[in-house]
Amino acid sequence: MSDAEKQGNQLLDALEAALRHNGLWGNERPSRQALASQQPFACDTLALEQWLQFIFIPRMQTLLSQSPVSVPVMAIKPVAEITWGAQHLNVQTILGQLDAWSENP
Repeated sequence: MSDAEKQGNQLLDALEAALRHNGLWGNERPSRQALASQQPFACDTLALEQWLQFIFIPRMQTLLSQSPVSVPVMAIKPVAEITWGAQHLNVQTILGQLDAWSENP
């Protein structure tokens, strides 16, 4: 496992833990229709935390399992800042770390 993969997986684990800590981790999977949204962040069908849990984290785990690791540059923290404002700052911090990591995995 490469350093980039290790760091990416650690950040995803931290993101999941922060979502759980903040009560943002859901027990019910959204419908297939909701998950199939073509809008950025599935903003028309999912809350941001649902997108993170059911789309972002699984897709990132798939990307990290491939060699070589190829991750697109991300900018998720600004969306979280707009969505949550001053709430869930620990989640926003981790999203900022993921954004920075994606620039130099």
